[in-house]
Amino acid sequence: MGLLGADIHYTMSPRLHNRAAALLGINAAYLPLSMPESAIKSFLDVAWDLGALGFNVTTPHKAFVASIIPGCKLASVNTVFRGKNWWEAASTDGAGFALGLKRLGINISEFSDLIILGSGGVVAAILAYMSQLALVNQLPTLPTVHLLSRGRDCDDSLRSLWLQQGEIRFSDLNLKNLQNTLSMAQQGLLIQATSAPHRGDDLSELCPALKGFSGVVSDLVYARPSALFQVAKEYGLKAQDGTAMLIEQARLAQRLWWGQAAPYEELEAALK
Repeated sequence: MGLLGADIHYTMSPRLHNRAAALLGINAAYLPLSMPESAIKSFLDVAWDLGALGFNVTTPHKAFVASIIPGCKLASVNTVFRGKNWWEAASTDGAGFALGLKRLGINISEFSDLIILGSGGVVAAILAYMSQLALVNQLPTLPTVHLLSRGRDCDDSLRSLWLQQGEIRFSDLNLKNLQNTLSMAQQGLLIQATSAPHRGDDLSELCPALKGFSGVVSDLVYARPSALFQVAKEYGLKAQDGTAMLIEQARLAQRLWWGQAAPYEELEAALK
């Protein structure tokens, strides 16, 4: 088993899933598997023939893996598990994000505004998850989404995930735009979903925008969250890094692979 990605030296997934396998008595080894996109299809063919139990997928391969799984209708996937004839895929990111927020005592349905930084696969997963909740009447109303990103290539695909009655606003990610957005959505949920901290950019230039903000800050990066998370804590805001989401989406993946999941507290202790 393992994590399919590129430049994934930072990952804590092996620590989580190897600990979970040991706790549950499952004979498995979970490894970081960094590889180019061109190698993934043949790798999954060989892994299937060898009887591998399953994999996670991370940046930059989430959309590509979704495209090669037969019958997969998701734009982004983070989990691959054994099906009848070949691999099947799922995304546990959206549900994992919502469950992680509950660890902070926050329900995602409380917010009328979501301010999202970034436009990668995890953003697609969160929007798709919330749209699905709305379709089955588990989300009373869709929040207004303010999406700020440094690249605009994903705007159309992300808009297609949001239901027609929901509003999504796109703008470039910079201090001025973030200040303007937070001034309009002072009690919103700010989601830092870029991978910038993993690349050495702590987004400190955006921190002045938090002055006057009274909402909640969720930084999806774990181990090395952005300066926005640190400043939010200093301002006394409710803030959470990506650890809770990481554990919750991992536990959802374990149920797909093994039919059971290790206790949250045990996995949290393994990370600490």
